Amino acid sequence: MKKYYRLENLDCPNCAAELAGIVKKIKGVKDAEIDFINLKLMLETDSEDSVEVLEAVKKAAYDFERVEVLPLEKSRADSALKENL
Repeated sequence: MKKYYRLENLDCPNCAAELAGIVKKIKGVKDAEIDFINLKLMLETDSEDSVEVLEAVKKAAYDFERVEVLPLEKSRADSALKENL
């Protein structure tokens, strides 16, 4: 199943490529692609219930360079913007 996520704190294309390689090695991940321009992660997993896989991806991203993996519709910037309205 494919799901999409927003990435925060990712600041270079080379890091995006390296992070995608790290994520692809996580058990349960079939495929992962990072769109650096739009700061999006496409994550394809073996099952629909991918909570454990997502947690492993979040930990790997944060350990890599403090990159945060967020639901596509809820980025930290969006949340801050809504709070200020």
